[in-house]
Amino acid sequence: MPKQAINFKRFDRGFVNKVSERDLVDGTLAEAKNVNVSVQGVIENGDSFSGADATLTSGSGGTVLSNTNVSMTSGYGLFTFKSDVPPKSGKSSGEHIVYTNSNGDVFINDSAASSGSSSLIEFDSSADVGDNVRAVYYYADGGLRISSMDFEANTATRKTGFIRQSRDNSNTMYNTNLGDNMHLFTSGLAAPVVGTFTKFDPNTPDSASNGSTVANDIGLGIKADGTDGLWQPGNYAIGLTFVYHNNQESTITNFGTNLDITEGQYPVVQISIDDDVLDTATQEKFIQGMRVYLRNLTAGDEEYVLLIDVDFEQGSRISLTDEFDAFDTSQANYAITNDIRNDATGIMAYEVKQANIETYSTINGFSPNEHAIHFYNAAFGYKTAVVANQRAFVGNVKYKDAVGKTKVMGDRIQYSPTLRYDTFPQTYFIDIGANDGDEIIKLLEFKDRLFVYKKNKLFIINISSNTDAGWYLEGEFLNRGVTNPNAVVKTDLGIIWANEHGLFAFSNGIQKLSEVIKEETWRNNINDDKVLVGFIPKRNQVIVVKDASNMTDEGYVYDLQTKSFVNIDEDNVLSTGGAADNRPISNFILLNNELCTFVDDSSNSDNNNKLLFFDVDTDSAQTIDIRTPEITSGLESVDKKYYSVYVTYKNNGTGLQLKAKYNDTTFDNIFSDSNLLNSSSLTTQEYVITTPVFKKSIQIQIVGATATDFELQDMVIVVRPKGVR
Repeated sequence: MPKQAINFKRFDRGFVNKVSERDLVDGTLAEAKNVNVSVQGVIENGDSFSGADATLTSGSGGTVLSNTNVSMTSGYGLFTFKSDVPPKSGKSSGEHIVYTNSNGDVFINDSAASSGSSSLIEFDSSADVGDNVRAVYYYADGGLRISSMDFEANTATRKTGFIRQSRDNSNTMYNTNLGDNMHLFTSGLAAPVVGTFTKFDPNTPDSASNGSTVANDIGLGIKADGTDGLWQPGNYAIGLTFVYHNNQESTITNFGTNLDITEGQYPVVQISIDDDVLDTATQEKFIQGMRVYLRNLTAGDEEYVLLIDVDFEQGSRISLTDEFDAFDTSQANYAITNDIRNDATGIMAYEVKQANIETYSTINGFSPNEHAIHFYNAAFGYKTAVVANQRAFVGNVKYKDAVGKTKVMGDRIQYSPTLRYDTFPQTYFIDIGANDGDEIIKLLEFKDRLFVYKKNKLFIINISSNTDAGWYLEGEFLNRGVTNPNAVVKTDLGIIWANEHGLFAFSNGIQKLSEVIKEETWRNNINDDKVLVGFIPKRNQVIVVKDASNMTDEGYVYDLQTKSFVNIDEDNVLSTGGAADNRPISNFILLNNELCTFVDDSSNSDNNNKLLFFDVDTDSAQTIDIRTPEITSGLESVDKKYYSVYVTYKNNGTGLQLKAKYNDTTFDNIFSDSNLLNSSSLTTQEYVITTPVFKKSIQIQIVGATATDFELQDMVIVVRPKGVR
């Protein structure tokens, strides 16, 4: 029979091992390691990480963190957010990196920094998430919140927040210039302390100016007076609250002294505020105002009715629908709520002749008896968080309930009211898969859905409704959970995640992407607890790393367009970034739309850690392994004589070898010249088999170190089937 030419010019279906190597279809490969097959008809060098320069743009290697702060919890630590205001003095607005080291110290760098400084700057020396932490972040409405996944190891540590300070610094009540930056916020939405207040008679406003009666920070002038009031008679409890950033209100503190209102009487109220006390404590920096409420104990009323609303910048009012009345600041050292004076009495106070329709419940959306959880102290924490549909959701929580009992609820999701990202009323919760012996690992939002990943199951909750009453469970899926929160990533085409069962995606439904890989092979290449998944936007690819703590194993790159896999040697992909081999890395993040990670390079010669970008724009040499299917020419039982292989390629180097094997034996040097010749331009070379023999199949391998310009376009195998008699 005459000679035949078998042409291989498609490789875009990538690595497949779910079927026999003899049964691989056109475009697939038995091995594709450290290469890129995303362009049909071409195999190129795979991409790798490169160093970051001083301004944190992709480029030549530069250090990002000095050795004094290098401690790292592998697989964790990095987060990015975008802010309209500088998060810290000396920084600019825009996109920022946050890094929490294993000591719980929180640092920030600025991608837009023009100073050339390569150091991460500590947010606040008093900020400490705790030792040996795995940090959890969420960012909303000008504030960064940080917790730790490690409840048991951090029972005595603080949970931390950095919230934008937006008060008017020129106001007479704020003597300290705080600047329009993010400031440390650790005390939560604390309710007022009664000792901060002094009660006085609003008929004697001069007491506010001389301090003889108003000895504390805030003076509350309140009395019952008049004859034409419309209030229901009774004994009224006085409730006090603080209003924090983003109109978040504390729980109610009872003043202790009640107010008796008889038939026809009404409350007369005035508040005086010491003009230099509201910037002395961390908590007070974030208090935007306060409110006073009344509740009729005699009538058994449950509701606290709004009496006066005070904004420390704008002034005061007796209804949220009213305009603010500016403070009277003529009194030395005090700002005083300022209603139109009663000409008859000269009292500078509000005469509230009828009860307001606004209550604590209608203002906040939950009862004043609600036990609100604020995750800002040693007792509280969560293991995952996400912002979705203008709410914050935190999962797998530790908190103290209304009676002070500490609870760890692995099945629980606490969520905030709309636009109040630090408020988590105790009744605002979802228990998912309760008492199933599992715990929530990761929360993620996609298309008005809340994805709840436990170790073994995935739950999808539809949260498209404006009210929680309209939320519902869309489905639960066994063996679709994760054990590592950083094994899940959002991409342009949906959510993608990895576990021991495979690589999965959700767009309009769940799809298993790793069907082409044997489950045994996948399990061997995945350390469930430490697997990382990252998204490469410029390639529309996903990278899967087996073990963030030791980059010595194989991983995968999956192309979302071609739906193909290639293998990667993790240390090969990492070491090209100037970092020593086998170093731990952080989680993956996107910065300036580029995939990056933080590598623990402290034992390398420069004694520093580095931020590395996944560089798709710079060609880098690789150590590759390409293997064709086992070729039978469609005649599996017929012997064929193999003569030569034509290879069309470019490689300005001599590190590549051409090998082959017959009938599923061992790859060997069977060619007269087994080294791919040095060629800086595209060339076609024939490699002759030294001793042609009759075999049923042949498989070709290209293996070794490439030059930076490596490119393989096709291979042609010359073969002659043995005649059949």
